[in-house]
Amino acid sequence: MSLGFQAGNPANRETHTLFAPLAPRSALTKVSSRDRSHLLFELSDDVASEAAERLPCCGWGHNPEGGQEMALRQTYLSLKDKLPADAETVLVMRGRGNDELAPSKELLDEFNEWKSRFTSGQGYETAYHFAWDKCGYENRFRAQIAGNPSAAAKLKTLAERAKSHDIFLICYEGYDKPCHRNLLLQIAKQEFGAPVDYTPFLPPGRKA
Repeated sequence: MSLGFQAGNPANRETHTLFAPLAPRSALTKVSSRDRSHLLFELSDDVASEAAERLPCCGWGHNPEGGQEMALRQTYLSLKDKLPADAETVLVMRGRGNDELAPSKELLDEFNEWKSRFTSGQGYETAYHFAWDKCGYENRFRAQIAGNPSAAAKLKTLAERAKSHDIFLICYEGYDKPCHRNLLLQIAKQEFGAPVDYTPFLPPGRKA
């Protein structure tokens, strides 16, 4: 079955991933102090502070104590060409070959409508966070995936393949916003036992 996998770019070799809810400390891959600062640079102050306390130092890309190296991961589109050469990518935006794993047009339209209604002083950091909450994005997207056998089959295949390959789910949003690719990682882990790594991917040399 073709899942729209694409080979990564050979320009860089490091393999990090996204930050959904923080993974348990025991599940985090160890990182060097240099790479540790790279991992945190795009996160908000509050999130970066929490992450800094929970990302252990020394060594990157594998856990010397026997942790899982290959995993289902995620990043955003502008970093796609910076991924390791042997990484596989799955574009999960609409119109990119994997619409089963993308939000429906109805959900996107309502999300964008709520974004247009955002004003400061409503208790939300950004229009994105406001719209995510107001349209019930998470619950609706989870229901969409649960009700689509093709989506479930694709996630199950990805979960199995991630046991022996690094696979990145990719869409547009940066690490500072909630995103459906985080939900896909969670569903793949919860429903199909996928090895998942939530650590943010940043290419070597990227600075704050």
